[in-house]
Amino acid sequence: MKEYANGGSTRQEQYFGLQLCRSWMVIECAFGRLKARFGMLRLAVDINMTDLPHIVYACFVLHNFCELNGESVTEEDITTAIQHDRNFQPAPLASSESNNTEG
Repeated sequence: MKEYANGGSTRQEQYFGLQLCRSWMVIECAFGRLKARFGMLRLAVDINMTDLPHIVYACFVLHNFCELNGESVTEEDITTAIQHDRNFQPAPLASSESNNTEG
């Protein structure tokens, strides 16, 4: 899913964009927690894409097991993992509109 261009032109589109942004923040924090616990998730790994959902699910199960048994992840570790992601995001691709030099 992606947000509407220019933030949306109607109230409904703007509300959708806000809710989508909030959802992305929750997802980012969840994966930040996983990456804080399992450092290998911060690295590029050669994995078959069909196996990837199983690996992520296994990480969630192991993470929940650890949490239930008192093995918490510190907020500092989570912040470090999220910042690592932000620092190593690929550059955004230019849209086809901005590449159009004719005019």
